[in-house]
Amino acid sequence: MAMVNNKTHCFTCNKEKITYSCEGCAKEFCLIHLTEHRQILTSELHHITDEYNEFKQRINEQKQNPQNGLLIKQINQWEIES
Repeated sequence: MAMVNNKTHCFTCNKEKITYSCEGCAKEFCLIHLTEHRQILTSELHHITDEYNEFKQRINEQKQNPQNGLLIKQINQWEIES
């Protein structure tokens, strides 16, 4: 994820330090702030993954409910007749 550069300014603390480039956002971070940046990204990814899994579970539950298929057919028929 990160490659060592010569001393540049850290995006977070704006101090001149040895920095590492985040390939995802192309910003330069000192080691402390690169670690924090990665932790934030990991946390955000976990949140997105959790939301995805919850959404997937709800969709699967709705697919298993036979009444939902009947309601969709009724709506489709109503659209045709309207």
